Formats: sequence, C-alpha cells, structure tokens
Amino acid sequence: GASLPLRRLTAALGWIEACHGRRFEEALQSDYEGGEDPLLPPPRRRTMWPGTLARLKRQRAASGTKLFHPDAPLQSAFDRNNRSSCSSSPVDVSSFLAPDDEADDARLMRACLMLFQSGRVEEATRLVDDCGQPWRAASWTG
Repeated sequence: GASLPLRRLTAALGWIEACHGRRFEEALQSDYEGGEDPLLPPPRRRTMWPGTLARLKRQRAASGTKLFHPDAPLQSAFDRNNRSSCSSSPVDVSSFLAPDDEADDARLMRACLMLFQSGRVEEATRLVDDCGQPWRAASWTG
C-alpha cells in the first residue's frame, strides 16, 4: 500500500478539489439562475471570438480584398506595439478583440481555472474545445 504521508497528501488534495468543485457548481447554478456575473460565455457565443471575426469580415468586405490573412490582426497589433514600445509583450492580443469577445474569453478562462482547481481537467479541455478554442486544450494536455 501507499505510505501514510502519501495517503494524507492524496486525501488533502481530494478535499481541496472537492471544495473548489462545490464553488464551481455554486457559480454555475448562479449562472443558470440569471446571476449578475455569468460564469460561462452565453451559448450563442460558443465560437472563438465571433464579434471580432464579424468585424474583420466587414473590414475585409469594405476594403475589397478577396483574401484574408489569418495573422493580419496580430501583424497590425505588432506594428502598433513597435511604434509605442511601451509593452514588454510583442503582441497585445486584447488590442484587437471586440469588447464582448474579451469579456467572454475572460469568463471562459475563469471557468477553466475553476475546473482545473477542482481536478476536472477533462471538463476544462472539453469546454474550450466546445468554445472553438481547441488549441488551448492541446497546449494544456501536451
């Protein structure tokens, strides 16, 4: 069998995960009851940054270009950051996200953190995959 210290650590980890799990379930229940600070992005927004994507498509249509370069938002953000050089990061990703998308992304990351804290890694990876961000799940699981 496992040593006593290992069993104690396993029991402590189980208790901590259960506490975080209850906190997640309470937040989720509040979300379903129409709480003021929803835990998850709304179901209609379960794609990756729909507002930003719509804006980029409108800009592309208005400019008359036929093709859209997938790195265009990052390139323009990179150009802005190089001019001001006040950020230590080469690209401020939030600088091109629509405000609703940024709020939904923050909700998604908060929900995933709560799932990780409660030991529910598979649920967190499924959630980001369902929200159109499978690259997050891939980076978390290796």
